[in-house]
Amino acid sequence: MQLPHSSEPHRVMHFEFWVLILQNHHTIHLFHS
Repeated sequence: MQLPHSSEPHRVMHFEFWVLILQNHHTIHLFHS
């Protein structure tokens, strides 16, 4: 039983997750330089 509405928060979490990953990657890149 899946509701279309329940997929929205999941997408938001996924987006935040990627933002975090990208921020970490950027920070790591800065640390390497």
